[in-house]
Amino acid sequence: MPSKKRAPVPNESKTLSDLRLAEVMKKFSRAGIVLAAESDVERKLLNTSGTVVIKFWDGKMHLAEEAFAEVAKKLGDDIKFVCVQTRRRSLKEKYNLRVSPTYIFFEDGKEKSRIEGPSPSEALEVWCEIHSS
Repeated sequence: MPSKKRAPVPNESKTLSDLRLAEVMKKFSRAGIVLAAESDVERKLLNTSGTVVIKFWDGKMHLAEEAFAEVAKKLGDDIKFVCVQTRRRSLKEKYNLRVSPTYIFFEDGKEKSRIEGPSPSEALEVWCEIHSS
């Protein structure tokens, strides 16, 4: 008896993690968060004047995504919010990234402050306001 070929199921090749990541990326985009490649950190983000908050993360989903999006919506007119997924050891070493997520506040390309680990939106908002004034 010949074997039957199964019809492909839409999105079958995508894992739940892939689908969740796509959902998070849409949310970030709606909040005005720039999604940047590791190679863009210095070339495009830190060689500009102004205030930038970068969320470095390891690709694992965290509850911190909601908090970052909320703060970006509130303060995005004055601060550029960026999310970078870290894969390269060299980037982790250069910015001393030991915990995911790590938020780093940059002013004119220089680090002013950082928060390591997930943080509620209220704490992130106050932190941004303190360092942007």
